[in-house]
Amino acid sequence: MYRPAIRVLDATIRDGGLMNNSRFEDDFVRAVYRALSEAGVDYMEIGYRNSKKAYSPKDYGPWRFCDEEDIRRVTEGIESKVKLAVMV
Repeated sequence: MYRPAIRVLDATIRDGGLMNNSRFEDDFVRAVYRALSEAGVDYMEIGYRNSKKAYSPKDYGPWRFCDEEDIRRVTEGIESKVKLAVMV
């Protein structure tokens, strides 16, 4: 039975970042975003928004910080209705 009130959230990048210190290649994050868009997923939790004083960019990848330019770089040019979320 179809239930329009149910929404789907994917946390592959945010949750997976716990295993690799948020060090995903841009091509991988872009591929996940594209696949979720094509699958009709409602939300993508793309990472964390943390202070670079609390977490060193030398130790953690860009998805620990989700700077606007990083998000734009991996989503640009992909037609999508996926809403992006970050954990703060």
